[in-house]
Amino acid sequence: RDKDPVGKAASEVLERSLSYCVDSYDFDGAIKDTVLDAYLVGRGIARIKYEPKFTQMLDESQALPQQPYDEISDEKATIAYVDYESFRRGPGKRWHQVPWVSFEHRFNYDMLVEKFGKEIADAVPLDDVGTEKVGDKDVREMFKTACVQEIWDKDAKRVLFIAPSY
Repeated sequence: RDKDPVGKAASEVLERSLSYCVDSYDFDGAIKDTVLDAYLVGRGIARIKYEPKFTQMLDESQALPQQPYDEISDEKATIAYVDYESFRRGPGKRWHQVPWVSFEHRFNYDMLVEKFGKEIADAVPLDDVGTEKVGDKDVREMFKTACVQEIWDKDAKRVLFIAPSY
């Protein structure tokens, strides 16, 4: 009911954006899982994930040899449920006192290659889950994973990925 047309347009854009974001993935499922954990174990954790996609561009306005640069071509922000057993945090009674938080991930080989590259994926040992074979194929190969800790260090303002088995 504000008479400000710019404010009204901005609020409509924000409302439509939020509505689209909530409808484009399983927002309700993530929130329900988080609330259930809060009821059962006293800690419900959800995190916002920002996922940008980049394309390489060339600055054509310069006469000198052009330097490529990355430009955001697409981006999205989603909420993700975090299992309470996969979350750790540093000491502190209040959130602003907590120096770090950690999220545990289970990556298979393909996920390791996508996130860290082939060289690191080949070096990280995967958990052995058995050697059942059918013909020449190892059926259990796709179930092998590596534990990777994602540590957000507030003091150093950096994110570390550590595989304890590496």
